[in-house]
Amino acid sequence: MEISIDVSKHVVDEIQNIAHLESKNFDVISSKILELGLRIYQSTKHEDKDETDPLLLSVFRRATESNLLIREMLGHVFDKNRSSLKAYDHSSAIHAIEKTTHFFLQDNDLV
Repeated sequence: MEISIDVSKHVVDEIQNIAHLESKNFDVISSKILELGLRIYQSTKHEDKDETDPLLLSVFRRATESNLLIREMLGHVFDKNRSSLKAYDHSSAIHAIEKTTHFFLQDNDLV
């Protein structure tokens, strides 16, 4: 089945780069990316937690690991004098970022 989707040039360029790196056709990579998005979307809609897509769990695991690593590193290098958030310590900066992210997602109907 063939469909037409109007996306920005940078999206097309990124998909072309991925296709080149993977030595696959643009169409194949585009389909896989759309399928991934669909799988993630469908997994978030399931009420039955036993049906959770393993790929979604993998993405969640990596995101959680990255989040914890960033928190750990921030605790070691945080400088309140250089904080654009005007946070006093790294915990306050993390809290401010979490609140900002939540409101951004809420404003865009993503939560």
